Amino acid sequence: MNKKISTHLTICAIGVGCVAVAICLLVLTRLIDNEPLVADGKENLTAASILIRYRVFSSIDSPAPTPDMMREPAWPFATAGLLLLTGLDQVEPHCLAIQHHCVFKVLNAVILALVAGLASGLAWSMSRNRIAAWGLTVIVACITFTTIPRMVNRFNNDPMAMLLLTIVSALTYFSMKGTWRSWVGLGLVLGFLALTKAQFLYIAVVPIVAVACFSLKRAGFVLLTFVLVVTPWLARNTRLYGEPAISVRGKTVAAVRLIMVTKYANSELACMAYAFTHPRWRGFVGGVIGVEPDDFDQGGKCQRFNREIAFDMGIERVGASPFAQDITAMNGGDWRCAVQYFYQGMALGRELEAGHHRLSEVAPFSLDNLARYVKTLPLFAWRGLGFSGFPILSILLTVSMFFLLMTRAWPLAVLAIASHVFHLALTHNIPRYHAVELGVMIMSMVYFFDEALGFICDRWKIAHRLRGCHGVKP
Repeated sequence: MNKKISTHLTICAIGVGCVAVAICLLVLTRLIDNEPLVADGKENLTAASILIRYRVFSSIDSPAPTPDMMREPAWPFATAGLLLLTGLDQVEPHCLAIQHHCVFKVLNAVILALVAGLASGLAWSMSRNRIAAWGLTVIVACITFTTIPRMVNRFNNDPMAMLLLTIVSALTYFSMKGTWRSWVGLGLVLGFLALTKAQFLYIAVVPIVAVACFSLKRAGFVLLTFVLVVTPWLARNTRLYGEPAISVRGKTVAAVRLIMVTKYANSELACMAYAFTHPRWRGFVGGVIGVEPDDFDQGGKCQRFNREIAFDMGIERVGASPFAQDITAMNGGDWRCAVQYFYQGMALGRELEAGHHRLSEVAPFSLDNLARYVKTLPLFAWRGLGFSGFPILSILLTVSMFFLLMTRAWPLAVLAIASHVFHLALTHNIPRYHAVELGVMIMSMVYFFDEALGFICDRWKIAHRLRGCHGVKP
């Protein structure tokens, strides 16, 4: 009987998940614009095209491309498969980015819709008030995704990483009671997540430890499968470059954070607070702390944080441009010549990757640097909350995810929270880095909505019985 109920529940969850996918897909495809793919999106197309034409994984298009490890491999490999399936495998990368961009934007929309479908199916299966929880999941997902058009119109690996992280979180939750298949599945998807976003090579230890809290045998299955997935790529990079890593860009991200927390003047903390605030609230915050947009122009008191006012996680985008000295530093000049801290870090990161410096040489460990790091930590945490067009919604989603850790559904949140803390502690924590957590965040908010609704219904039933016991008609 229990098996029949479980099967029926699973079928219903899949059904309502498919309905959610259809609804979200109708909403998300309306966000597709006519702009060509640029930056990371074009680089992914280039890497995929080179992979098909030359059987070489490289990010730089040339008549004789050489292997590199500048990007994580999973998304370019998946893109190469898409190009083969759609018959676009012989089209030049720049033509793909300009003339066929809609194909890849539709793929983004499909992936985001799958995230919403998975979240809604899980909400249906885990909730007491199934219809209400399912409906809220679809509504919150559509509202959140539509306030971040770049998730559809940029072709980077964020949507795929979001889907994989949501799957891993669900498998972590169910593997506590599941069979060996769920343990192997968890390790498999976790491995592909690490090949999509390099930081998960390290963050992966968190869900593995979570499973180990219940069973070392289960954790062993997860770890073994994870290692089997990532080892071929690590072996490839070790053989070619002597580095057992997924990609090399981690040093650049670390350098940007290091420069920001060790080089600022105390008078620039207000500039940092303004730049790290969601654009909708900058007018109010600037009035309180005495910072204006013009202060970020070259020569202004906040010029070193000019790049940090850029924002593209909402419907309205805020741009920022490098200064002449920043361009010189990025084109091979001394990193110290850059005006803005961001470009100092980017230029330094390139030198670090080339082996010309070490982080300990640029900013050696000291109590003073540690104090400066701790002092700016709340500001970086504040920055990470601006990942949608509605800042209040972003805050509610993040708080819900962290509070989920205190409930019986805590395994669902451990990987997303580990990712959040990782970026807060070690990167410049731009809001985009937290987009991958959105699937778990949405499920967390719905979980507390269902708990609150269940509590209200229980109180109402108790009051109803009490009135009946006293002969009072409800």
